[in-house]
Amino acid sequence: MEKTANTEEGAALYQVSVLQTLARGDYAGSVPVEALKQWGDTGFGTFHGANGELTMLDGVVYRTAGDGSVAVVSGGDSTPFANVAFFRPEGTAELSGTADLAALGALLEARFPAAGRNYFRMVRLEGRFDTMTVRSELGQEPPYRPLAEMMAADERVFSYGDVTGTLVGLCCPPFLGGGLNTPGWHFHFLSADRTCGGHVLALSLTAARLTWCHLKRFHLILPDTPTFTGMELGE
Repeated sequence: MEKTANTEEGAALYQVSVLQTLARGDYAGSVPVEALKQWGDTGFGTFHGANGELTMLDGVVYRTAGDGSVAVVSGGDSTPFANVAFFRPEGTAELSGTADLAALGALLEARFPAAGRNYFRMVRLEGRFDTMTVRSELGQEPPYRPLAEMMAADERVFSYGDVTGTLVGLCCPPFLGGGLNTPGWHFHFLSADRTCGGHVLALSLTAARLTWCHLKRFHLILPDTPTFTGMELGE
């Protein structure tokens, strides 16, 4: 499959569907997982039926299942929502002694000039974490429940100590809202041995190497499905 290359205009973020549809319980996959690789090598999302957390690293798609296990997904599945980009680092820094997610977010904001905060920003942190708390969820069957209701019943939380791995983060700019996505930072984690990971709820960082890039173009792929076309969307 031919990849969509970055240009001098800057790297691009590709998003499958809008977050509002996921929040309302549309977990029907609309884009094959393999198709994500034409738009990026790094990112995250979920799978058809909200069957686990999707994390893409170095062009490989991983599923963190509801039981906490991690496996490579090479085909035969699809995604109802995802964000991916070709990660091309613009700079590096060494981080240490970060107490929690709030402290990490503040540290990352301090690294970026104010002029860059109206763009999407993607980061990778590779290193050792004192603690890591992640979540996944059990796969769903129709009729689907809204996301909040589903998570209340079927979210699964896993905590790890002294673990090495890669944290992938995306920051959506402040103006991005209204159901399209959520402004601010969102993180997924994969351990170095690929035995654990998922959507990050909490962490503390021992030491890590930070790399980052700005994404100055945004492409939205809307689902061509009966569920999406028949859904009433709005505030």
